[in-house]
Amino acid sequence: MTLITLLVNVPIDGLIAGWTVATLPADWRAIRDRWEAFHAARTFLSLAGLACVLAGSLLPTRERAVSP
Repeated sequence: MTLITLLVNVPIDGLIAGWTVATLPADWRAIRDRWEAFHAARTFLSLAGLACVLAGSLLPTRERAVSP
């Protein structure tokens, strides 16, 4: 998630920050769609990570036999 953020979304955010109605690039929709696709990937990865943390904390653990 961090790599997606740093390598894709942050650079696109930097591009968009400088846009105005007069300087809007011709392919702005493609850039927006790319940002949204990677944002969706980040969201699903975040949810999967949260599910793993919850499963790990809520599921019972197995007792290990202690050898004498």
